[in-house]
Amino acid sequence: MYQIDNATSSATLPAPATPGTPGYFILGNQTTGTAATIVTADFLNMLMMELINVLAAAAVTPSKTNYSQVAGVIQGGALAFGTDSGVANAYIVTMRQPTPALIDGQLVTFRAVNANTGATTMEVYGLTPQPVIGLSDLPLQGGEIITSGMVSMRWSASQTSWILVATAGGSLAIPGGTQTNHAVTVAQLNALSAAITAAYIAADMVVAANAASALSAADTALTAAYVAADVVVAGNAATALAAETASRVLECAQLGWYGQEQALTGAGNFTVPAGVYKIRHRTRGAGGTGGGSSAGNGGGSGGGGDYEEGVIATTPGTVIAYSVGVGVAGTTGNGSPGGNTTFGSITAGGGLGGTAGSGVTSGSAGAGGTGTGGTVSLPGGSGGVTTQTATGSGTYLQACGGISFGGASFIQLNGISSAGSNGQMPGCGGNGGVLGGVGGQGGNGSLIVEW
Repeated sequence: MYQIDNATSSATLPAPATPGTPGYFILGNQTTGTAATIVTADFLNMLMMELINVLAAAAVTPSKTNYSQVAGVIQGGALAFGTDSGVANAYIVTMRQPTPALIDGQLVTFRAVNANTGATTMEVYGLTPQPVIGLSDLPLQGGEIITSGMVSMRWSASQTSWILVATAGGSLAIPGGTQTNHAVTVAQLNALSAAITAAYIAADMVVAANAASALSAADTALTAAYVAADVVVAGNAATALAAETASRVLECAQLGWYGQEQALTGAGNFTVPAGVYKIRHRTRGAGGTGGGSSAGNGGGSGGGGDYEEGVIATTPGTVIAYSVGVGVAGTTGNGSPGGNTTFGSITAGGGLGGTAGSGVTSGSAGAGGTGTGGTVSLPGGSGGVTTQTATGSGTYLQACGGISFGGASFIQLNGISSAGSNGQMPGCGGNGGVLGGVGGQGGNGSLIVEW
């Protein structure tokens, strides 16, 4: 495209004639004497300068040998690109070719000098600044436009707003997805996360502080898997996923999976972790001490500790006092009872001690411990009585300590002075001593909590 430049052209643009009535070209008719339309210099100058100004607005130098310059400007969209001179949240864009009014659907692209931090406006052509909204039809919140980021906005006359349709490096504000292939908003993902948490709680599961990171990692992996498969979870799909999650979690609960476990020792306070609303406990009392003996007899063995188990409702931050019972060392005298194990209002009683032998008579067995508070309550087993294998043989079967649920004890054959064996497993009673031996110590109690 190039301006006319021959010897008969003018170096300056002539003043145009006064506008007449708009019309159309005709060829004329010699038969009827109708003259053809005369193409005036005004008309040719108007066409030429319209095209030249297209190149000028796009900073394109006219060329006499390039016949596609105007097409290149239109195709490249250069006329829609402006320069920003505003501040954060208030963009002022100067276009290459000003217009007196905004046109519905008009596109403006610019490189932002500043990032936005909240609600935003844009001024173009020196006209009144207008609000900017996202594809969600809501005002911007911040972070949609970054410093030096390329931004495209389209004017909507019906909404009296600029719509942010593209942003490089910023977060594009979108409406919530309603179909499986739609993008989702952070609000929808938060709702999905809340639904998953509710599903855990509904299935007698809890999302505790130390389990939250695992759940977060699982959510991240789940999201990555969906992204890799080009799938997004939105709208009705979120409900379906939440229902599926609830089903899977319920299966885990029915199988007895609780996620976290802690064995408590000694005495103290257990603080319910954040997000935890139910606790499973396994509470066991200590075994009783076996009775001691003198020459010619054996002591009775101690009883096993009680076992309590169940799930209790609670709330995060609740402090629950506990104490774990311990077994007592044996003597040649009567055995001592095992210590009780308590967890809040739950008590698993320790087994009673066996009595010491007297003369040629062996001591009696200690009774098993009893308890309260558990959904499952299993009293400890009674201890055994030391017996002589045959009258006058001098060989004794050491009394077997009472068992606690899940535990075991054993019989020992003795023909010499021997201390009773200690309880071999948590909560089991100690064996009775033989022929002057001390009674065995009962096994310590135990307390395990799960959430």
